[in-house]
Parts: sequence; structure tokens; C-alpha cells
Amino acid sequence: MKGFLEVLGVDSLDTYGSLLLFFDEERYLFECGDGTQRLCSEYKVKVAHPRMRNIFLSTNTAQSLGGLFGMLLTLADAGKTQLAITAPSGIQQLFKASKPFIYRPSLKLDITEVDAPHQNTLPQLVSQDDLVSVFAVPLMSDQEPHILKAGSTPFVVSYICRACDMPGKFDAEAAQRLGIPPGPTYGRLKRGESVVLASGEVVTPQMVMSESISGSVILFARVPSVDYVQNFVAHDGLSPIALCKDERRARFVCVVHMAPREVLQDERYRAWCQALEASPLTSRVQHIGLHQSLGVGDRLSFHAQAQDTYKLHRALGLPFFPLPAGSLSSDHMRSVEAHAAALSHSSIRFDPPDLSAMSESRRSCNEALQALLGVPDVVLAETKLRLNLAPVTAVGLVYNETASLSMCADMLNDIEAEVHAVLPTPTAEKTSLGVDASEAVPHVMAPVANKFAHMGDRECEITFLGTAAAIPGKHRNVSAILLNMFERGAVLLDCGEGTLGQLTRSKGQQRADEILRRLKAVWISHMHADHHLGLLHVLSRCSQPQLGRTKPVMVLGPRPLQNWLASYSKFCENVSYLYFDNQIFVEPQQPSANYFPEHLGLRVRCVEVDHCSLSYGLVLDDCVHDWRLVYSGDTRPCRALAEAGKDALIAIHEATLENDMAQEAREKMHCTTSEAIDICVHDMNAYRTILTHFSQRYPRVPALKDSTELLKHQSVALAFDFMVVNFKDLDALPRLLHALPALFPDDEDGSICENNTLSNQELLQQSQLTDHTAGTKT
Repeated sequence: MKGFLEVLGVDSLDTYGSLLLFFDEERYLFECGDGTQRLCSEYKVKVAHPRMRNIFLSTNTAQSLGGLFGMLLTLADAGKTQLAITAPSGIQQLFKASKPFIYRPSLKLDITEVDAPHQNTLPQLVSQDDLVSVFAVPLMSDQEPHILKAGSTPFVVSYICRACDMPGKFDAEAAQRLGIPPGPTYGRLKRGESVVLASGEVVTPQMVMSESISGSVILFARVPSVDYVQNFVAHDGLSPIALCKDERRARFVCVVHMAPREVLQDERYRAWCQALEASPLTSRVQHIGLHQSLGVGDRLSFHAQAQDTYKLHRALGLPFFPLPAGSLSSDHMRSVEAHAAALSHSSIRFDPPDLSAMSESRRSCNEALQALLGVPDVVLAETKLRLNLAPVTAVGLVYNETASLSMCADMLNDIEAEVHAVLPTPTAEKTSLGVDASEAVPHVMAPVANKFAHMGDRECEITFLGTAAAIPGKHRNVSAILLNMFERGAVLLDCGEGTLGQLTRSKGQQRADEILRRLKAVWISHMHADHHLGLLHVLSRCSQPQLGRTKPVMVLGPRPLQNWLASYSKFCENVSYLYFDNQIFVEPQQPSANYFPEHLGLRVRCVEVDHCSLSYGLVLDDCVHDWRLVYSGDTRPCRALAEAGKDALIAIHEATLENDMAQEAREKMHCTTSEAIDICVHDMNAYRTILTHFSQRYPRVPALKDSTELLKHQSVALAFDFMVVNFKDLDALPRLLHALPALFPDDEDGSICENNTLSNQELLQQSQLTDHTAGTKT
């Protein structure tokens, strides 16, 4: 039998702890937070595998289940018909409230709820097969339930996984000495059956088999804070005897500490770890730390997206494509900053990482954890870190160096070569970032745009946090847009799974927390999962006292969303928010019509659009600077939205499918590229149109077959994840489109510039954005 434990997600800026346990072909997933299925896509983990049968959750909070509903939709659509889920009690109620968007009768769910503990509740057997038995250990906080703060949960579940003992090896020589002839009799003895010889002698398996090998024990120890430590260390089911269940033979034990630093340095917890280490019932104990506070920091997980962003940053530069936090190692980042400061247009050559220095850094981090717990074998979790469990001869840790790094030197050097090959030669006149006002793209609304060109850079900007349709992918996450008005607050337009992680990766932890403190509202367009599943984690974070918010976030959305959020807050995690039904903004009535201008400085209007039931588009009118922004959500071309958004400064519109898929667009109630442009440019007369919500058929860039016609509009741009559009830079925005065929030729599919005879260098010259000046706003 082969078995191993593999870390899938770590607690970093944009991923949350999740692990896969493999025994032969059986697979068990522990935790399913935001981004789990995206990690599976990034690292080619087949979650739709027929043997993926069990998901175990330690809490009913977004940290554990934020990615569950999206994962279930993907599994059902991939043909999976059965799955078992084990979670704390309350999960059934949340599933009932999720039916408006999670209904998939083809996928049968076997849900086991773990009840809150009563005194010292014994471990509960929740899953058992021929390979492993899984026991749930519910743990209560020391705090009384009625005084739990927002963002807290009354109890959590740790899991004990006990692998079945492996049979010993068949001793053929011993069988021959007993007079057993080779053949089927050998097979019966190997299967554990006794046989009767012709002489009448009974031969038992123990007479011809070596001693069985004790199976490993894996403990997933969820201890959220010191309030849970006493109940954890005092639990009878977590003693060495209870864990190992065998006083005759010692077992290999792995403990995954899903606990913050304050828990690991608690003397009670340290004493428990040291007692387990010293127990004669354990042959060896391997500890794995899995928590952001232990030093994971901004470690990169989504390399494909980071490579795209780096390419755009190097070719088109700031202000539209700043580098997300943690994209580069500190040494590589210094190289990029020095190159930008020198206004150099040559390519950068990155030196390969010093593996010995990396090993030393890892060793130093692990030694710090060993000192913290007072035990020898402790390592910090890394993505794709594998602990081999069986066979016994293979037991040990295996690191995946590629998954553990920021973008490696080879990746960066390849991108540098691609960009430098198509980058136009700079001239003396082209040494400043962006485009002069005199070179701005002409448009009928140019006088309006010029007013915003002189705005400060801390007035208003848009950050695209997710630009894909349906499911998260390697290159693009699902729908989310941040409208940041700085001191005036911020608004999220849609909030697909992983939005919080995308925000934190884009801005860094400190700036992301500042934005969340100022977040006034989240607007949800409709109930499809790719537009709202990230809301749970955003509200969870905003409800945590340490963030320092004084008022709840306002949530505007379709009516069924209110029931879902209420169920989550009641049965899973106590989160704070103030809800408004989108329908009241279709024909705004008092007092709602005045509430948002007073609290946001924005007039809000919702428009019923042509998609699923209760789908809305959004029109925002700024009461301070007198601009209008339109966001379509998901829709077919909608004349009512075009009329309501007339003369908008910015129209953000879905363009899910390319023009040759018009029939599918009609069937699925989406827009093609040409339809979106026609509505925004011609009917709405928007000054700038930004297309988003691209099908995963187009991983990086849509296959724009009519690119020559598209470029003639001179007011259209394509959104990318992490793209930042400050209102003062709107004049230069359309020039980005000219550069895309040169930067992403692999996505052309023979058609992206089918009707365009310009060379790659000419396309980039038209983009007018070839300088790489460094600098970011604070």
C-alpha cells in the first residue's frame, strides 16, 4: 500500500490551509477554503477523481468552507454522483439556504454533522473503509457562547485519521517447511484465511506471515486560539493511548497544527506535544505547522497568474499593472526597482536562486518552530509538501521546490526575453510613463475626461480582482471589482470566491486591511455562484474585532442572498452586515434614495437585466465629482441598462464569449464581444468601456477575431486580474488593447489579429506605454 499526506493550500495572502490524504487510490480532502479548486487547477490535482469521496471540515466558517460550494458545482458538472461531507452541526441548514444556486440533483451528498461536545465527548467515527478510519473530535471554546464576538465560532472539530495496519510479508520458505504446496493455498493465507492440509493440520496466517506493520496516525489539530487549548490537551480522545489504539506496537504519528503562534507557545499545548513525543506508543512524531502567523507570509501560490501580471507590468508598466505582493523574491524585486529607476529599456537578467540559501532559510524557520514547541521534528507547511506514510521504507518529507518559490529566475528570464523581443525601441520623446494629454485618444466626451485627468491619484480608482466567468482558473479568478474612493470609502462590485485573497495579494496585507476598514458596501448582481461566494470571507474578515471597523458593511443583492447570509450567520459564523434588496433600487423610493448619497456620496440605481431570475445591472452616480459608472453584471444586450447609463464615464460590461459563439451566448444569456461594445460605445455613449467576465475558453486573452474593427473604437480595454485603473489615467486606457496580440501570441489561436497586418513592435508602439517607471501609491 502507498500512502501520503500532501499540503495543497497554506495560510498565505490568498490561500487557506487544505490538505489531501492519499491511500492507494482513495483520496480525502481536509478543509476547502476559498481558492481550493483553483489550487487544484494550478497544480493539476484531480479533485473530480472517482476515488475522491470525502471532504472533512473543521469549522463552518469561510476559512474552512469558502471553496466548498464552488467545488461541488464543478464536481457535479464533471459527472461526479456521490460525495460525503463531514462538518460541524449547522452545515445542513446552510445547504438548505444554498439551493437557489447550488442545486445539482445528480450529485448525491452524504452529510454527517458533528454535534457540539458535551463534557469530554469521545471521538466519533465519521468515516471508515478498508484503508483508513476517521474520527471527529469536537472541541469547545472556554468562552461562553453568549459572549462570543462577531467572527467567532462556538466549537471546532479536529480529526484523527488512523490507517489500517498493513499485513506482513508472506514467508514462502516457512510455508514450504510446513509442507504447503505453492498455488491457491498461498493466496488464501495471504488474505488472512486459515487452511487445512491433507494431513489434517490447520495452518493459520500467523504461521507463514511476518508481523503486520502498524498503520500511521494523522491528527488534524484545529485549535483557533488559546481559548480552546485546555479542552484540547485534557481530551481523553487525544492522549497518546487513544491516538495510537495499540499498546503492543509503536505507531508513526503526524500532527498538523492548524493553530496560531499563540497556541503553539502556550505551555499547556507544548507539554501535550512533548508528552506525545516521549510516549512509548509513538515510534516517531512529525509535526507540521499550518497557520499564517507561523511565517508563511506572502508566499506565492498562483504562479500562472503572477507570470501574466509580470509580463504586463514589464511591457506596459505602471500605473495599470503594479506588481502584486509576493510576486517576486526580495532580490528579484530589487532588480526590477533598480532597472525602473534607471529608466532602462533593456531586459533584466535574473540569477537563479541560491538553493543553499533557500535551504538555510527553511532550516532556520523550522528550527524556530522546533524551539516554539520544544520538540525536534517540526516543519512549516509549504504548498505541495508531501509526507510519505507508506510503505514504511519511504516514510519522510518531500519538498516541491517550484511550488515553494516566488516566480523562479527561469520563468522571469523567459518573460523578459518575450517582452524584449516585441518591445519597440524607445525614443528621446518617449521617456515618460503613460501618454501625454495631447496624445490622448479622441472621443466625443473628451472634455469630460480631461476634467478627471487632473484629479489626484487618491480620488478614485478601480481594481479588477476577478475577470473570469463561471469557475476560477489558473490565469483569472471569478468576478470581483473594487471601486476605491480612498478617504471616502470603497465598494465591491460582485464578490466571487477568492475575492478577499485577490484583494490581499493585489494590495498586500496592510493596505488590504485599510481598504476593508473603509469598505462601505458590497453589491451583488445575481445569485450565480461565481459572483457571490467570496462574500462570506469578506464579511468574516470585516467582522473580526482586530480590523477595527465601527459600522457593518452594507450588502446590496438579490432577495435569496439575504436568506443565505442569515443562515450562515445563525448556524455557522456570526458576521455583521446591513442588507438591502436590489429591487428597492430599481425605482428608488424614500428613504433608500437618500441613504446612499448621504452615506456613500453615491446615487445607486439597479436595472433588471436579461440573465437569470433576479439579475441586475448597476448605475452609480457620484455626488462629489459628478461621474457615472455602469456595471452590467451578467446579461444579454440590455437597452434598459444602456438608457440608464447614458453618457457614463466608465462602462464595465461582460463579454463572456467571442463573436463566433453568438448562438451559445443567446442560450446562456451572455454577451459576445461585439454585442458588449455595441451597447456601451454606441447605445450608452460611454467614454471608456472595459470588457470583463471572459469564458475560461480564453485563459489569458479572448480570441478577438475582429481585432481591426475593435481597435477602431479607440475607447475599449480588456480587463485583467490585478489591473488598476485610476480615473486620472482614463485617457491612456484604450492603448493597452493594441499591445495584447504581441504580448500573448500563444492565445491568438490563429485569430486574435486575423485581420491585422501590423507587426508586434508596431502594435506595442501604438500602445504608447513602454516605460517602466517605478513607484506605487500608499
